[in-house]
Amino acid sequence: MRKKIEWQWELLDEFTKRAKVIGGWIVQHGSHTNKGSICESMTFVADRDHEWHIMPPVVTETAKKIAQAKDFEPRS
Repeated sequence: MRKKIEWQWELLDEFTKRAKVIGGWIVQHGSHTNKGSICESMTFVADRDHEWHIMPPVVTETAKKIAQAKDFEPRS
């Protein structure tokens, strides 16, 4: 059984990252404000078995344009 976990940050998105710790995750979120200051927070997320798996973002497809009869009319 492991008694020590290596502290490695993993990016979740542009401003958020997580690190595996005993009993769960440490999640850090930081962003820059328009005045140049930095806003940062950190929280613990309980996940004893480290079952939180990152999934790729959902990409929705845009509707395809349907050809209409007027698209085939000769132009004058």
